Amino acid sequence: MNQRAMAIAACLVLSIITAGCSESESPSPAVTQAAPTPSVSATTPAALLTLEQAAAEYRRIVAPSNAANEEANNLVSVGKWKEGCQYRIESKQAFDDALKSTAWPVEAQRTALRLAEAGEKEVAAYRACAAAATDADAEIAFVDLYPQTAIDETTQLANTLRTILGLPPVS
Repeated sequence: MNQRAMAIAACLVLSIITAGCSESESPSPAVTQAAPTPSVSATTPAALLTLEQAAAEYRRIVAPSNAANEEANNLVSVGKWKEGCQYRIESKQAFDDALKSTAWPVEAQRTALRLAEAGEKEVAAYRACAAAATDADAEIAFVDLYPQTAIDETTQLANTLRTILGLPPVS
């Protein structure tokens, strides 16, 4: 497999990793029906979540990103890079915003913010990819702006946060 194909495959895998949950980790119906967990807002400070609440909140905020990621990967896998990247922008941005606004337990706060910051680089790559003139240019833009080192950093941060929250790491 050449380096470009490996980079593309790594980008697709990273999107799954940053999303952070597989279907087998979906919250149980009891978690889904629970009252919303508190998050930090600009007007009303909230109490910090417990680790258990934070794990449930992580699963809740990552679910839409997982769904959008699957569709984006389907588009990219058939060469529709521009469309796939455009599709991914909103859900990835929402995930990163939620990482920043959630009242994480003290031990998870720094990692959640670092993961959101790393996600901003990914969103910038999606935006450049979506704005490219052609799908070939879009692929190049994404891979150039989101290199393997960024993928590795984001993967490590996602797994660190998951470990802090008591969730299994993803590979």
